[in-house]
Amino acid sequence: MHTYETTMHLADQIEHVVLHGTKPELEAIQQATGLKYEERGLLWDRPVRATLRLPHAAYTDWMHMLVASGGFAQYELNQMVSFIRFI
Repeated sequence: MHTYETTMHLADQIEHVVLHGTKPELEAIQQATGLKYEERGLLWDRPVRATLRLPHAAYTDWMHMLVASGGFAQYELNQMVSFIRFI
């Protein structure tokens, strides 16, 4: 799991590529890290990110984690239905 320090390190790496790299390099690092650069995003606003302390401030709700937006419940239910179908 990422800590505040590792998350900020990734954000700094992405920002460095934005300032000094190429578009393909930016696309590659964004895909590899799972972070997308947004100039006005929280991760790139230094005073805000020091206060917010991501990823520890992230809030996850049951609806999005379990049943929506690719949550894991859909996979569990799919396996259960597949199993019952073959009994």
